[in-house]
Amino acid sequence: MDIFFDAPCLSNELPTLKANVLYDVFKGADKRVFSQYLHKFIHYNHETLAFLDVHASILGIDPDVELSFETNKYIGAIPLRSPVNGKQIGDLLVYPRFAKERYRFLEMTQLLTLLDEQIEPDYLNSMPLASGPLVQPPQYYDAIKYIQAFQTASRENWQKFRTRECIYDFPKSNTNWQKYILKEHLPENKLMFPVRDNELSTHHLEWQQAKYVFDLAKEELAKPTTPVSFRFKVLDLIKTLAVETYNVQPVPVQKFIIRVSDPLSIKQLKTQGNIFLNRKSKEVSAWRIDIAQLFERYAQYILKRVINRMPARFYSNPKFSAYGDLPAWGMRYLEPDALI
Repeated sequence: MDIFFDAPCLSNELPTLKANVLYDVFKGADKRVFSQYLHKFIHYNHETLAFLDVHASILGIDPDVELSFETNKYIGAIPLRSPVNGKQIGDLLVYPRFAKERYRFLEMTQLLTLLDEQIEPDYLNSMPLASGPLVQPPQYYDAIKYIQAFQTASRENWQKFRTRECIYDFPKSNTNWQKYILKEHLPENKLMFPVRDNELSTHHLEWQQAKYVFDLAKEELAKPTTPVSFRFKVLDLIKTLAVETYNVQPVPVQKFIIRVSDPLSIKQLKTQGNIFLNRKSKEVSAWRIDIAQLFERYAQYILKRVINRMPARFYSNPKFSAYGDLPAWGMRYLEPDALI
């Protein structure tokens, strides 16, 4: 039940699904008018197929009827319903053209980790994928991004006020007198004054929450579903950060609050933390990534590295507006992927 059909993106010559194969999937369908069930299948799954930009068509006539798919620029996964009873029959998976079938999205994730710009999957509010974590967007990618942001933030001297309960042997302006009078009748408590001290510290609540998400990211990378190459890539970094933050007590958090006053590295840490937390708590539903956008960003990344060694400037997606009287077919502006 896991995968109904899988194919590379940008493909219009995929193997067709013949009727004798679909009989076992569409259990209970009348073989004499099987083409009607294929029409119902396309109708029932119209929204999810359109979301992944997959075109389904019916070839031939009964009884020699076939189901054909054509994929476009999106990669991802969608759940499919049976035309017989509307129940889930499996997922349709579209993976990158350059990926080996057994590795699915591994090469895509390797490209994503090279790019500074975050490319986020789009989600559709659908029923959960039958294949579940098997074809979900790789969470270990978000975990790596968070750990890298955590390393940058750890170099920031991020101090905030925290409140501590202290006991002094002399009274202070912020002594909690109501708490004091409850115990001062005992002679040994006469010189024990409870005080709430506010002090600047790097071990404040929000840093403790950041440590909690760091531990979650560390657990994600330790899972057997994470490729070994990714795990070893950040293994030394994780060990170093774990030692540096050993004394920080983690505090659970569901969502970071990003404040205007936060330093830039802390804003980036919280943003990446929210992405990781949201993805981790989300039940895996239909999702997609624009492979054209990913390839464009990768091409810009390669060009930018080359241009850095040359006496030239590099611009990503510059816009040049057109002026004057334009014909009906004229373009209002040009936007090349890169300008050198």
